[in-house]
Formats: sequence, structure tokens, C-alpha cells
Amino acid sequence: MSEFFEPLSEELSEVIRKKCNEDPSLVENQVELFREWLNTEKCLAKNFDDNVLRNFVRHCKYDLEAAKKKFELYIVNRAKFETFVAKYNFNEEYFGNMVHRCVSISRYLTPEGYRVGFLRLPEDVVKFDFEKLTHYTLTLLDVLATCDSCAGYKAIYDFQNVTTKILGEINVKLLMGVLHLVFNIEPLHIEAIHFINLPGIPEKILSMLKKLIKIGIVEKIFVHKSLTELKEHFPDSVLPKEYGGSAGSIEEFCETAKNVLLDQDESYRKATDLAYTGPVSQELHDLYGLDDHQRSSLKDLVID
Repeated sequence: MSEFFEPLSEELSEVIRKKCNEDPSLVENQVELFREWLNTEKCLAKNFDDNVLRNFVRHCKYDLEAAKKKFELYIVNRAKFETFVAKYNFNEEYFGNMVHRCVSISRYLTPEGYRVGFLRLPEDVVKFDFEKLTHYTLTLLDVLATCDSCAGYKAIYDFQNVTTKILGEINVKLLMGVLHLVFNIEPLHIEAIHFINLPGIPEKILSMLKKLIKIGIVEKIFVHKSLTELKEHFPDSVLPKEYGGSAGSIEEFCETAKNVLLDQDESYRKATDLAYTGPVSQELHDLYGLDDHQRSSLKDLVID
């Protein structure tokens, strides 16, 4: 998916291998064993790209048994979103409400091999559709799990255009399910989370977030009072011009993603296969639990 990501140089690939303490031969051996195990499991889908399995192995620190357990948990949690994911098709109408402009991924890696993701609500979005935003976010996560091989991710959450009204429209159960999936289950290593333009968000919301993510990540949450503070953590080469960087614009990141998803090339089809995980056994249902995402909002938590 070269349209999404700048191809890795051999030098940067070596940086990532060293940072992840990665032995390529060991990883490939474990992927092969992972695939053999997967083929014996009747309730699990078989059409996962090798890079998905590779990322589970890498981010479980090459503990194959831990990777298997996390993979099962991933399957069950994705099943929570099965009906919700299936209701959308990528077409011009889907992108009509500009949901793709809320989430974007940098094409370029930091010198340490990290990729930067941005959540930033454009000021001209007329209708905020949290459900569709969740679907689009899950799609981008699928693309990352299938196609990316970076050392990890650094997220920038910009609250500049987030209003009390928008917070009140967020489905809390859906939000909690997605946060749990992103921070605890996806085969992605979250290196740090950066907030900027943060309003007076109630402590209840921050406490909810901290309870959902691992201790190690909580310790890497940064709240910046200014763009200058934010830029101390990132080189200009990975930041878009909206944040004083030289990596293009967020608009360009978003339009590139939109065009690739509309084209639905082979790599993307492999990625979206992750959304349809096949039947989940009753045993796994009972072991991990499956609940629905009933309508609930943050409006009771919002303090003016």
C-alpha cells in the first residue's frame, strides 16, 4: 500500500528491527506455527494476511501462546462490531459527510520508526456521525494491522473543534469498545498519546479513558498547552503543515486514504477481510463475553 505509506528504507527497517529486538528468522518461524495452529481452529477465520499474524507475534514480544490468546480475543471483539461494520460500503456518498477528514495517518515515520496518527475534527463538518467515524477508524486500523510494519504509533488528539454538543452525541458503549480494542487488543503498539487544545473535560471522562488502557500507556499520555510544546516531541518531517511540519497537509493525508479506499485495491481487500471474522464459537462467546453497543452518550458526563 505504497499510496498510504512511504516505502521503508533498509536503514529504517534495521532501526525498527533493533528497537523491537526482532529476529526475522524467529518471527517467520512463529508466523508459520501461528498459521498451523489457526488452521486447526474451526471457529476462527483462516483468511488473515501473514503480516497480521506477524504483528500479533511482534507486539506480544514473540510469545506465541500470548499471541494466540490475544488473537482469539481480537476475533471475539471484532465480532461485536460485525453487523455495524457490514452496513457500510465505500462510495462517494459514504465520504459525503467528510468523516474521513477526522482521522488521518502520516505517510512518514519518525527516525525511531514510529508512525503518527491524528484525530482532529474539521471546523466545517456539518454533521458529526460518531458511528460512521468509528467504522472508518476500524477500517484504518485494519489497514495498519495488514500493511504496516513500523515500531509503533504515536497519537495526536486535537480537541480544537470539539464542542459540548458533539461530546453529547458520542455513544459511550461504542467508544469504550473501540478504545479497548485499540489500546488492549489490536496488534498495534501504542507508544504515546498526545492531547492538544484540550478543553475542561470532566475528570470522569479522563478516568474512564485511563481505566481502559494499559498502565504503561497511561504513563505516556501528554497534555500540551501549545503547539510549541507538542512539537518538542515530533520532528517536522512527520508533522503536517497544520502543526508546523513539512510532511504535507492533513487534507492530503485524508484524500489519499479516501482515494485508495474507493479504488479498493488488493491490499485493501485483504485488510477489510479482517472485519468479517467468521463464526465465533459459543465457548469463546462465554469466555470473553459479547455485548451490544446500545445507545448511550457522554452528555451526563459533560460539565459546562
